[in-house]
Amino acid sequence: MARHLLAHGARVRALVREPSSAAGQALAQRGVDVVAGDFGNMPSIAAAMAGVQGVFSVQPLLLGKAPREIEWGRRVADAAAAAGVGHLVYASVLGAGLAPDVPHFASKAVIEQHLRSTGLCFTILQPAAFMENLLRPIVRKGIAKGKLTTPHSLDAPQQLIAIDDIGAVAAHVMLAPTAWAGRTISLVGDVASTRQMAATLSRVLNREIKPGRLPGIIVRLFLGRDLHRMFRWHDASGGELPHDQEALRDLHPGLKTFEQWCRQNFQYSPSQAPLGSRFRRGNSHGPRDAGTAAPPGTAAVGP
Repeated sequence: MARHLLAHGARVRALVREPSSAAGQALAQRGVDVVAGDFGNMPSIAAAMAGVQGVFSVQPLLLGKAPREIEWGRRVADAAAAAGVGHLVYASVLGAGLAPDVPHFASKAVIEQHLRSTGLCFTILQPAAFMENLLRPIVRKGIAKGKLTTPHSLDAPQQLIAIDDIGAVAAHVMLAPTAWAGRTISLVGDVASTRQMAATLSRVLNREIKPGRLPGIIVRLFLGRDLHRMFRWHDASGGELPHDQEALRDLHPGLKTFEQWCRQNFQYSPSQAPLGSRFRRGNSHGPRDAGTAAPPGTAAVGP
């Protein structure tokens, strides 16, 4: 998101835990004002918001620690209200409030409700599952061997979005707060089942990629209860969560389909060598050290 804001000439400040980290230094090299702080330190949040016009709030995925996520999300909103910030954009999740048995979905619904009580001018973004999940090393290794394995039923539709598209939409919204005040935007770039995704990868890579499903017991043992519940709920919802893909494309004409994203991230190799692709880190809705603010005239994001 910082890249998109900077491209529009906005000044950006990012709150990170370690400005000397690779991510922090990369932001600084792009011209971002990187400041130290974390969600557990309210004074650092308040200091980062001094004199800013907009705030982009995204908390890390804290499996098994939903109360902490709620606390952090509330702190950012309260600090923004206290600082007189003109606009706050909150990165939630598609389905927040519709899956009470999925803790990291229910927590975001609580934060959304708190945000509405602050009196802030706000916009809520609800992104679908990241296409970048396919770039995780273990998934990418399976694709290199000819198989796409996911925790979903093979024919269950999955709503998907590319991380860069989230950043592009967030930047657009932050730069036009009046137009998007009080609105909730569902972020879905494409809908595809595991079987359909495998077929798309087969076309892109010019070789067969077979679909597969990770057994539920393996998901429960190795990914944990919260994610196990999430995948079961996703399959049961049938990929039918409300969204307006065409309206989103009007807002962001560069919105990528799954095939377009694959062609950007996977390269055909005649020798069928392991796929060359860069994994972009993010939680279910944003990077670990996020929570930001920006100087007058702009808004901000974390690394």
